[in-house]
Amino acid sequence: MRARFIVSRNARARWWEWALLLGMTAAFVLFFGLLAQARHEALMTKGYDLGNYDQAIWNTAHGQMLQFSTWKGKDEWFPEPASRLGMHFEPILFALTPLYWLWEDVRALLWLQALVVGLGAVGIWLLARWRYTALAGASSAAAAWAALALAGVYLLSPGIQALTLDDFHAVALAAGFIPFALYFMLRRRYGWFAFFAILAASTKESMPIVAAFMGLYILFFQGFGGSLRRRNVDRKALLVGAATLLAGLAWAMLAFFIIIPHYNILSSSPYARRYPGAAAQGLTLATLPGLLWGIGHGLFSARTLRYALGILLPTAFLALFDAPLLLIASAPFALNATSDFAIQQELTRHYIAAIAPFAIAATATGGANLAAWLWRQLGRRHLLRAPVGGWLLGLALLALLAAGMAQGKAGFTPLGRNFAWPR
Repeated sequence: MRARFIVSRNARARWWEWALLLGMTAAFVLFFGLLAQARHEALMTKGYDLGNYDQAIWNTAHGQMLQFSTWKGKDEWFPEPASRLGMHFEPILFALTPLYWLWEDVRALLWLQALVVGLGAVGIWLLARWRYTALAGASSAAAAWAALALAGVYLLSPGIQALTLDDFHAVALAAGFIPFALYFMLRRRYGWFAFFAILAASTKESMPIVAAFMGLYILFFQGFGGSLRRRNVDRKALLVGAATLLAGLAWAMLAFFIIIPHYNILSSSPYARRYPGAAAQGLTLATLPGLLWGIGHGLFSARTLRYALGILLPTAFLALFDAPLLLIASAPFALNATSDFAIQQELTRHYIAAIAPFAIAATATGGANLAAWLWRQLGRRHLLRAPVGGWLLGLALLALLAAGMAQGKAGFTPLGRNFAWPR
């Protein structure tokens, strides 16, 4: 089903496309920036995690690297002075430190989070527009509207909106970086891909694993063209894919097994206790069945199925039509699904940050795959005769409808049935 796309040099977006896209994105950033600030001013934010991020970044700006004191109740985790490096490895916090030199206020983090997450819509639009105009033609108005609809799917997704309101978490910023990384990855513009992949990987110790899976995708689908039997290989893609895969795995191992244990007194990640059997005995043949089929929280349990359905429903299941792209997020999905910390399976917490962008990006590319197939199979039938752009627009509107229904059920705008401005 994977088609070959050739992009016209004249496939440049028109001014009205940019105007609508930037208008939607600016509305998202302004609304959720104000909403996040209102939540904070209504005393609805918490010491964990907004408070210790605020302290850690403020202290770093004043020469005390990521130190914080809002760790009471977790005395067994940290020596004195406590460092966030004993909890998470988030190098991007060093890049955020100059922000406190300009505006020494925790609200700066809330507004930055809304801005970066909102800009992810631009990455989704770039990806969708590239695939859609390559399939339907640069002059296709239907393809242009379909790409804008996919940006709307991103902005309406309750999971994406939740990232801007669940206090502040560095990993939430990855939702804004991942769409750009995927766009440049699929375009084979590997320099820009590396830039955004590094930004995403720097948001949490588990994110380099996601980057490694991107490298695996490049290695197989671009280096080998999706088949190991092909003789003609793309050596540049092979090199980039292998380097990304190895660098991501090495980064994750450095974070999990050296840096985090060095800064706490547990000699391991404090969050390993969320996987009781594997944490105590390691990942062995004895602990594997519990992680796969464990009652209530195994990878193949009923709870995991509900979690997966919750992710796919807002995409109208179109993400399944580009399963390889969707499966790049399989590592964070598995970490959430097998954890006995129930909050990790909630679709409106920051744990969705490494999954939702892949689901929406796969909705865009999966929609293109399905539209191409429908056009080939049904385009000759009189009653279903339609240009490929019509199929693209129809599927994009279906995804937008699904996202809108999810917004009505669990969204964070006035369209959501439980919405209330913080008081």
